[in-house]
Amino acid sequence: MTYHEGRSPGPGSGTGQPFDPATPAAPETSPTGGSAPDAAQGVRERVSTTVDAAKEEASKVTGEARRQLHHLTGRTRDEATSQARQQKDRAVSGLRTMSEELRSMSDHSSQPGMAGDLVREAAGRADDFAGWLDGREPGELIEEVRAFASRRPGMFLALAVGAGVLAGRLTRGMARPTEQDASS
Repeated sequence: MTYHEGRSPGPGSGTGQPFDPATPAAPETSPTGGSAPDAAQGVRERVSTTVDAAKEEASKVTGEARRQLHHLTGRTRDEATSQARQQKDRAVSGLRTMSEELRSMSDHSSQPGMAGDLVREAAGRADDFAGWLDGREPGELIEEVRAFASRRPGMFLALAVGAGVLAGRLTRGMARPTEQDASS
């Protein structure tokens, strides 16, 4: 009886019959009882199914993330537009209040003259600007400012500096009475 190392004995082993290399060996079996090629095919199918499920799930997650991002972007845009509209309305209200106060001041002046005329003119301009501002959306205002800045960059910068200085002075002036009240 001849056995070769590394090879399992063929049919008839243990029966007292010698090993014959010409006799086909029994197919290898997997631990589950099927043949090795069948087991490998089953593993490939399970891996393929798992990969397909993972791809599908990744696609769903990506779609959901896109949908939520789109929704968040829309909400943010709506919120920014709403806040810009509120600020514009506050500016219009402030300009109209200032216009009314200037007009009232010029109307109640005891002495007519050039100062009264200038104050009346300023009141009219402030009211006109408030009307112009009130008739536009925030996006239109931004486009108007861009167009003006590109047409007249020097004037735009001068107005921006003037507005900054005026805003700083007004802010400082409003803060001083509070500081004086606290020290009194």
